Amino acid sequence: MNSILKRYRYKYVQLVNKELLLLRTIYHWIAARRLYVYWQQWNATRSYRKWGILQNELPLPELDSYDLHPKVTFLLEISSNNLIEAINTIRSIQNLRISSWEVIVVQVSGSAEILEISAMSQSDHRLKIFHLTKSNHINLYKECSGEFIIHCTAGDIFYETLLDHFYQRINSSPSADVYYYDCEYWDKSSSTIMPFFKPAAFSPELILSVNYLSRGFIRKTQASQLFEKMEHNLSLLNQELDLLLHLSEANGDFQHIPHVLITQTSLLNVLDQQVELVVASYLSPEKTKVIELRRDQQSGKNSFDFLGFEFRWGKDRSGKPHLKRRTSRKKLRKSLKNFTDWCKANRHLRLDVLFKKLNAKLRGYYNYYGVIGNSASLMEFFKQATRILFKWLNRCSQRRSYTWRGFQELIEFFIIERPRVVERPKTIKVASSA
Repeated sequence: MNSILKRYRYKYVQLVNKELLLLRTIYHWIAARRLYVYWQQWNATRSYRKWGILQNELPLPELDSYDLHPKVTFLLEISSNNLIEAINTIRSIQNLRISSWEVIVVQVSGSAEILEISAMSQSDHRLKIFHLTKSNHINLYKECSGEFIIHCTAGDIFYETLLDHFYQRINSSPSADVYYYDCEYWDKSSSTIMPFFKPAAFSPELILSVNYLSRGFIRKTQASQLFEKMEHNLSLLNQELDLLLHLSEANGDFQHIPHVLITQTSLLNVLDQQVELVVASYLSPEKTKVIELRRDQQSGKNSFDFLGFEFRWGKDRSGKPHLKRRTSRKKLRKSLKNFTDWCKANRHLRLDVLFKKLNAKLRGYYNYYGVIGNSASLMEFFKQATRILFKWLNRCSQRRSYTWRGFQELIEFFIIERPRVVERPKTIKVASSA
């Protein structure tokens, strides 16, 4: 009787597993469609709008409740080409709920006098104009009367609660050198405004690719001390990046304000030639090298490893040259060694707990290495990992616990995570055509 029940239970489990696999296959097929990407973008935009409405409805304390309310200086670099955007930026600053601020409009030498900005400075004493030249750039920070400085550019729109959230944060953490906050930015590829929720902890690796600390509150005393070390033949935002990298080297204190408080013109990244010069000055020569990798290269090394991937030239399905990625052989061996150590340490767990942890590890591996063109390496890792697991589950006791067929039935019962490519090639195409 027990054998009959076991046989029917096994057939039932097999049927359920086949249905789950079918549903998962259908889900991945739908997820690769263009319509699904459109729906994801629409749903994300709607959720973000709801979140923004809830954030704006949060009550804010009055200025009298703050013990610290330092003055803030906005450094705004403008030219005659972006006059309208500069005026919009100044008006957004004038609309701040708290008026403890000043704006210094930095006008580069050689540009024509901007009469509209001059008229605004006459009607508002908090607005000043500074004509920047090669000889007086050292006086720029001396002109700032605020305790904190914000570098900005024409087109930036600040939220009216900017200083409220800043005062809340500085009263809870008064000793930080930089206070940065979340932002929105204009994405040129999709012609839409995208949110950028920044990490709560300082990330030196991220700032080398995207200056996510830009438009933050920088303490003036720190900026004045590091000003002589900075490169001065740069635009204002690139000088800000240089200053932030100097603060990073000096182990400065960076505090995050978890609120979207600005709509930026763009995110400053390493595609800017001036940014490349700034970042290159901080890279270690021992860890930096230039590799010649051409699609028509006949001799020499035709691949390189970076961030766990091996890059090499190959051909796509249409026969065109294509830069392919696969898991680095060194990283693959290291991942399998770490997986072996994990199996040794966790083989005595209950099977439901073991496979729950195992699936979490596999999902994390696939989420990082599951890029287009890397399916063979994912399958290689999966096959070797299952054999390692089979080996160590049979070493829980002196007697062998599973045959290979029984082990296959076991992983089917617990629905082990299979290799999959998580990168979606059509997302970029949809965004560019939106």
